[in-house]
Amino acid sequence: MAASIDDFFGVYVGTSEVIADGDTSERRDLDMEIVEASSDAFIVRLTVVTLVDGRRDLPGVERRYREIKFREDGDDWEIDMRQSLFSERREMDLEGGDEVMRAHIDEESLIISSEYIQGSGEHVNQTFEFRLSDTGLETHFTREVDGVVSRETLGRLVRVD
Repeated sequence: MAASIDDFFGVYVGTSEVIADGDTSERRDLDMEIVEASSDAFIVRLTVVTLVDGRRDLPGVERRYREIKFREDGDDWEIDMRQSLFSERREMDLEGGDEVMRAHIDEESLIISSEYIQGSGEHVNQTFEFRLSDTGLETHFTREVDGVVSRETLGRLVRVD
């Protein structure tokens, strides 16, 4: 069992597959870092490369990068939107258009949940599960729009550092 967020710190590389109607519809390369930001915070950096015909050197390849900082909030963590150490920590407002993100550890998994309302009014819930394995992490991502699963991915990441 994971005792703390420290068990997840590291640099990972691997792949994931987008699952639609039980079949793989798309393959992706993943690079991820989970690093300590301070004694009460951590950062997740994730780069996703959507492959074309299983390759990343063809026109049409998409690359997305996201960096998210979490700050301790009781037994869990919440997204830290402060611009500097000196700015106030503001409350996330789902109705105001903010993406509300929280993270917690459940046994051997780091689970990050995201919730927001799209401009069209649709309610989006996303769950990222990173489960410790012998070689790194197993990943499971689910995106629900108004309660209906619209995307799911499964993957494996190997710890390289």
